[in-house]
Parts: sequence; C-alpha cells; structure tokens
Amino acid sequence: ADVGRVAAQSLAAGATALKGSVVQITLWQLAQIAVPNVIGLDEASALRILTEIGLNPKRVHRLVTDTTQAGIVLDQKPAPGALLSPGAAVAFGVAIIATFPELRCLLRDEAVQSIKRFADEFGIEWDGNFSIVHRASFEKPDSVVDQIPATGVPTGTQLTGVTLTVRQIPFPDVRCLDFDAAVDTVKRWAEQNQIGLADIRPQKTPSARSPGTVLAQNPPGLSADYPTQNLIVNLNVAVRRPAPLEGFPELICLDERQAVEIARAFAARNHLTLRARIKDTPGERGDGIVYDQDPAPGTPVSPTPFPAPLNVSLVVSRVPLPDVICLDADRAQAIITEATHGRTLIWDVQKQASSNNNLSSLPLKCPKNRHCKRFHAGFLWKSAQLIYGRVLIRVDSRRFAVRKSWLFVQTFQ
Repeated sequence: ADVGRVAAQSLAAGATALKGSVVQITLWQLAQIAVPNVIGLDEASALRILTEIGLNPKRVHRLVTDTTQAGIVLDQKPAPGALLSPGAAVAFGVAIIATFPELRCLLRDEAVQSIKRFADEFGIEWDGNFSIVHRASFEKPDSVVDQIPATGVPTGTQLTGVTLTVRQIPFPDVRCLDFDAAVDTVKRWAEQNQIGLADIRPQKTPSARSPGTVLAQNPPGLSADYPTQNLIVNLNVAVRRPAPLEGFPELICLDERQAVEIARAFAARNHLTLRARIKDTPGERGDGIVYDQDPAPGTPVSPTPFPAPLNVSLVVSRVPLPDVICLDADRAQAIITEATHGRTLIWDVQKQASSNNNLSSLPLKCPKNRHCKRFHAGFLWKSAQLIYGRVLIRVDSRRFAVRKSWLFVQTFQ
C-alpha cells in the first residue's frame, strides 16, 4: 500500500529555500529479489526455496525417458540472477516419466482409446498410426495379447512404432479331408465368424491319395494370415495319376512313422542313407500326419554305387497348446490339462501386477541330467515324448487374469 508514497525529502519540511532550489524526494518502492538457481534440485526443494524468499513458483512438466532425471528441475525462467519484485512468478520445468500403459486383454478399439487418453494426459505427440499383427487363437477375437511399446516403457515427447498383436480366429485346417467335407467346413467357419468368403477354388493335382482328398490349402490351416473380406480359398485336390509315380514317393497325408519307413525303403533301394528331418506344424488331423514333404513327389533320385545321404524333410501335424492368455487361472489350468491329457503334473502360478515389465522371465531351473525346454502357448507337443511338464502361469495380481503362460517340458537326454 506504501508503494509510490513519499518516504523522505530534502530540504526538510519547514526549511526556507531560495527560488530555484532543488528539493529531492524519496518514494517508497518494494525491494528487488534475485532469482536463485534451482536447476538440478528436486521439485520439493525448488518449491521451498522460491516460496521462502517471496517468489511465486510455477511448475511445468518436461517429458524425459531417463529415469534418473525423474523429479529433477531441468530449466527455469527467468534465469538465475534476474531481479524480480516480491510475489513475481518463476517457472521451472520438472522432469517426469510417461510410461506406456497396459493394453493386453483389452479389445483393439479399447486399446486405441487407452493410447489416446495416455497421449492427451501427458501432452505426447501421436499421429494415431499403429500396426496390427494377427495371432491365431480360438479365444476372444480382436483382443490384444501383446504390445509394442511394452507396458511401463518411457515414451518421451513423441509416440511412434505402436504395434498391437490381436487375436484372430484361425482359418480351418482342411488338409487330408475330402473336398466336399473341406468346402462344408470352410463355409460353416466363414458364416460363424462373419468372414466375407468370395470363392473356393479347387486345383486338380495328380496323387496316390483317394480322389478328392485335399493335399494343400491357402490360406494355411490354423493361421491368421487371411483377409476377413473377399476371401478366396485355394485347395489342391487329388485326382488319379495317369501313370505310376517315378522318383521319390508321395508321403502327404500318411502317418509320420509310415512315411519314414517308405522313405527309408526307397533310400535303401537306391543305395542311399536316409536323413529324415521332421518339422512340426499346427494341425487338426491328429498327431503325426504328413502335410508336406521335400523332395516333392516324383523328384528324380539317382542310385549311387556307394552309400550317400538322402535328405528328406517332412512337415508333420502336431496338436498346438491352447491360448490361455487373459483367461482366469483356474480355467487356464483346466484347458491345458485337458489338451495335454493330464500329463502336465507341476503347476507354478506367480502373481504379478500387470504394470510389471518382466512378464516373460522364467525362473525355472533344469534338474541335473535332464534336457529342458520352455515353450509358449501354441507349442506343438508330442504326447509320447512328454515325461512330465511344468506350466508356469503368470497372473495379474490385480485382475487375476493370465498374462503369460509357458509349458516347461522335461525329457531324458
């Protein structure tokens, strides 16, 4: 209230002065405060120092990705040393970490909305672009089972490279079925899942299999690699071969053991030593049915006067482990137990908050004199080789949903 009032004068009041004399007056004015340097201090210290000397601190956030900077003052305005009146504002920027949210188990649209809210909350630049990767699963379609960036990763001021892995109903496996049964299976699948089926196109292939047997298909069986509209399905269908097959025998749609024996007999007739390599693929025809082969049927193979290797690769159907991500832990255990016919004897359940970023770590130890492997959902297992299994299920401790499941398979060396 005293600002601008006269505080003193010279000449003093009552003094006589000659015409033209100078009278000096002093006015009241608030003292100036030198702005201190608060850069490098923590937020609480900066607030306390500025408040104590009579300035008005104004905090603003600065997004950073270095976790060691969190809560530290990075800049200030005015600069240190500036003179301000008491009560003047001093802005200082405090480093904060914006960590990417948990999106798994949400539907795709829900996940996108969650990203938008996250970007708006922290003022992050995001152009709305994201990539979609489809994972074949019979569980909740279009739900998110994996994400990039991972939960808890600092994003900085710009958000790029967002990828969501979402479930999509797998295309049916019709290999080794009769053509009419395959067509009926595909049509029913398309109708049930609202897939826009445009056409089913058979392609005749000479074969020793029964006429009408489906030998190959596109889209691949049990895959998510197909469009949901204007879908064209190509099926290779067996027709009678006009002449006996020469060269390497046809093994497609045979049992794995029968196929290997036929290949071994062929190798022996040609003085060759069979080297068979088995590659597993998801299939619905049961365990061990040959879906593809290399060499192809009829490939010329020349006999040799001395033993030589014959390399044969067989793609063989296996029963995939079911997808239990986001399911209740008890239900997940029941599903896997049924799928493995009760051969999974040991269960490890670990509860973790979904914000924990170490969901895929596996602290299981392998016993001595054993060969141990770890497989995620979708692993193609051979029931005859499974001595016992251990399933590790990581559970969200807040929502009690499975976040990551693993089958721990132990076999003798």
